[in-house]
Amino acid sequence: MSTGAVTDERQPARQDGRWLLYPEYGLIDAILGYAMFYVVVSTVTDPMAEGLAGVLGVGPEAIRTWFAIGLWVILGFTVLGQLTTQLKDNPHRFSSAEERRAFIERRAPSPLRYLGAILATAVGGTIAWLLIDEFLIAIVSVAIVIVGPVTITGLSLWTVVWLVCFSVGFGLFTFGLDRLVIGLVRDLIAIAVIGGNPDAPTA
Repeated sequence: MSTGAVTDERQPARQDGRWLLYPEYGLIDAILGYAMFYVVVSTVTDPMAEGLAGVLGVGPEAIRTWFAIGLWVILGFTVLGQLTTQLKDNPHRFSSAEERRAFIERRAPSPLRYLGAILATAVGGTIAWLLIDEFLIAIVSVAIVIVGPVTITGLSLWTVVWLVCFSVGFGLFTFGLDRLVIGLVRDLIAIAVIGGNPDAPTA
């Protein structure tokens, strides 16, 4: 069979609307999670570099370099994980335009899910915004415990409270915002495909 024949046979599969690029949840969550991880590492780098330098017998600059390399490594894993998640099943392929329509309708977020996402974003974002300073101070205290002479019993109860409350709030915020943004993108796809010509190809 010639190359032209193969191309002609495959072309209708791209023209009859039986394939679809569809976003998965987790992208916004991963971006914000890495951003916070970067802030935390940047905050604790100096106190930990000073403390670990004496223990490991290297200069503080070497420790800072290791932390910087660690940030790049985690960024690489984060990007790889999201590429795997987003491209694993994309593009989705369907035996008919009706099957594609059913897939979109089944996975489109409901009003109740939107409400939950909005509440999680608002409540979690408020908690995180109010406690960010206390959280970073608590993180430095933990870093000092790890590398310094202070034992874990030297941590105050409030340090633990700030760590837990901020983590819960920030987790709610990133979860809610991820569901909200990806949900809106899914709805836009639904409008483009179902609200218009359902047999038109979706890019």
